[in-house]
Amino acid sequence: MGKKRSPTQTRQFVIDSDSNKEHFENNRIRTSKYTPWNFLPKAILLQFKRLANVYFLVTAVLQCVNEISSLSPVSAIAPFVIVIALSVIREGVEDIPRQQSDKKINNELAPVMNKYGDISPTKWKHIQVGNTLLLKEGEEIPADLVLLKSSHENGMAFLETANLDGEKNLKPKFTLAEMAAYFDGQKIKNQNIYRCSIYAQPPDPSIYKFEGAFINEQGIKSALSAKQMLLRGAKLKNTEWVLGTVVYTGHDTKVMRNAEISKTKESRLEHTMNKFILGIFITQMIFCAIAAIGNRIWNAIHLDDLWYLDQTISKNAEGFYMFLSYFLLTNTMIPISLIVTIEIVKFIQARWMEFDDDMWSENKGKGGRVFCSSINEELGLVDYIFSDKTGTLTSNEMIFKNFVIGNEVYGTEEKPKFYPDKFYPERSQSLKDNYIEHGEDSTSLNEKFSDQKLQSLFETEDNNNKPINYAILGSDGNETMKFKTHKDLALEFMQLIATCHECLAEKDKEGNIVYQVFFVLIRNS
Repeated sequence: MGKKRSPTQTRQFVIDSDSNKEHFENNRIRTSKYTPWNFLPKAILLQFKRLANVYFLVTAVLQCVNEISSLSPVSAIAPFVIVIALSVIREGVEDIPRQQSDKKINNELAPVMNKYGDISPTKWKHIQVGNTLLLKEGEEIPADLVLLKSSHENGMAFLETANLDGEKNLKPKFTLAEMAAYFDGQKIKNQNIYRCSIYAQPPDPSIYKFEGAFINEQGIKSALSAKQMLLRGAKLKNTEWVLGTVVYTGHDTKVMRNAEISKTKESRLEHTMNKFILGIFITQMIFCAIAAIGNRIWNAIHLDDLWYLDQTISKNAEGFYMFLSYFLLTNTMIPISLIVTIEIVKFIQARWMEFDDDMWSENKGKGGRVFCSSINEELGLVDYIFSDKTGTLTSNEMIFKNFVIGNEVYGTEEKPKFYPDKFYPERSQSLKDNYIEHGEDSTSLNEKFSDQKLQSLFETEDNNNKPINYAILGSDGNETMKFKTHKDLALEFMQLIATCHECLAEKDKEGNIVYQVFFVLIRNS
């Protein structure tokens, strides 16, 4: 039975209704190119996108015709089968990681709340439109949801959408008071929520746009926008928990609408090779045509005198047969061994790149993965570089060298000394150079900043600290902050540069204000 496709028109569904599964597809996704059922036919058909494989197929078929073939059909069929088999095996090996990734994602568990308020772990692939999910901080959103309730009293929730748009800053989301009123914390306060419905626009790829409405049991509509949407692939941050109802699932979600369909890629080398093969083929056809025309002329002049040949076919048919015979005799102009060699070399290259130590990441604990060996030779061939910020090219791994506080400069301009062999003797030199020695510890270049003058400043007692008269003025010229000692100024400076754009101040259960930021730890050595 084919996969159920969601309608393209606007959708309206009742929250947590069992009838939703009859109209909308579930949350299963597939990013792999093949399935166990279509692998062989699809993989074999895709091989004939190459002109060389079409050429060898025609040659193998003609070689089976005894009237025109002077060679055994096995000599053409066997190499052709080997070429196709190698290509199909390579396609299958490269598609296995995609299938494993899909299986892992589809079998992740998410807490789904039923009509009685009970929570049951449900696989992502079984999540349906209209289900109510309870998600905790740090968890990934399994489908596109409309926010119903959050742990914050003001109904806010924060998402990290780095997987969607590459941005690390948190996106605030808001619930409608009309929806939040049906819940008391994580409990359902009013069962009429299951008589309410969601009206939404058709699925589309825009992650910043959403139009819909929440319709309560009395038919009153409240407008929904992208501010109420929790998108699949985003992570819940700085929010203890949220309740949301599923609007889009599976391939209807925003992230999957933006995902490209797996396709067969063609490298520049293969594209160029196809041109040369076409040129050789045309040249071969010209040679065969000249030979066939010459045969027809010779037959017209001499065949009638050669009564002992007992010719049973016409002269024109004889010329056509000779054309095909010469085609088979000259088929080595396009060597099938070339295609076999290319397939084997690309497969070995892909495995070599996966085993390469220079491709290993210490931070992630894994190396490079090759998902498509068809374009190995494209590595390093760069035509254009589009970059919107420094972090795109540097991975945001920069060295903190020095800074100025007041009139004092801290840090050093000296280049660090490298001692790679002491700590990483088994790694290649290109990766060893990423590590330096600081005293008795070894660390990455971008993880440690050391300055003895700054350390001494923080160890100095307040009454021995150098007094200063330093103030920060506002736009109106009035003092907004004043510092009595250089140590106070330095502490304020360190706190400000340690505060990142993800900073969020909130009160805990005891009423204390908590700052969720990265911080600088200063301690005595």
